[in-house]
Amino acid sequence: MLIPAIAAAAVVGLLLLAYARFVEPSWLRIRYRRVSVRAWPIADGASGSPGLRILHISDLHVGRSTERIRRFISRAAAIPADIVVITGDFVDHPQYLSQLTGVLRPITGGERPVLAVMGNHDRFAYEKRLVRSNPHAYNSGELIETVRALGIDLLIDEVRTVPTRVGDVTFVGVDLRSHDAEGLARALGGHSGDGMVMLAHSPDALHAAVGANIGLLLCGHTHGGQVRIGPWLTPLTSTRTPIKPPSGLSVRGTTAMHVSPGLGVTFLPLRFFSRPEATLIEIIPHIP
Repeated sequence: MLIPAIAAAAVVGLLLLAYARFVEPSWLRIRYRRVSVRAWPIADGASGSPGLRILHISDLHVGRSTERIRRFISRAAAIPADIVVITGDFVDHPQYLSQLTGVLRPITGGERPVLAVMGNHDRFAYEKRLVRSNPHAYNSGELIETVRALGIDLLIDEVRTVPTRVGDVTFVGVDLRSHDAEGLARALGGHSGDGMVMLAHSPDALHAAVGANIGLLLCGHTHGGQVRIGPWLTPLTSTRTPIKPPSGLSVRGTTAMHVSPGLGVTFLPLRFFSRPEATLIEIIPHIP
């Protein structure tokens, strides 16, 4: 009885490994989420008119399965959004930078603005604790030039007001060194965070966002855990503090946060209970 049981367990294990390697990383989810944002400066429009729609993608990690990421971006480009945001980790390693333009081209060049921030892989900083990373030790100049040449508004500790069909929307984008309160204050440059949309790579920026009364924080970095033990246990999120859930929507104080599961993989070419995702977020005013 023992040998058949071991053989059966081995077969199941191999099937699960094959699923995590070949099926789930290629199984893109297009998800729609609706979030109410406190102090949202834009009132409801005409009856039946949707709120601001932001397409949130993250963690492409170009260089690992580049052709698959190109297909994902082509599908995401067809999603009807007012603004596209990319919250970092364009490339898995600087040697793959030459592949980035071809991957991003389907989502750029149109009328809708594309905003972005850099991730730790873009800064070539692989520490888990991003607040303590030292981006000045790495030269990301070529990546910055490549991304901006595509027409992407890459925010490096900057505030940007973007005109949209529902009115002007203000974003702040923070770099790795600015995931803490002092860095966010520097990026805001005296602007109030009330009702603002903040772009950061890691959810480690949440504490600073809450302190600044940011309306909505959009980030990535966790890959939704990438490899989870069922839907309940997430061994690794690469964040300073545990993130539960490791992706999706949550609210802390007056700040809503969306953590993207990302599109790509890193280190292990596996996903398990954490499908790649492009998320369309519709923002509506908060109703007390």
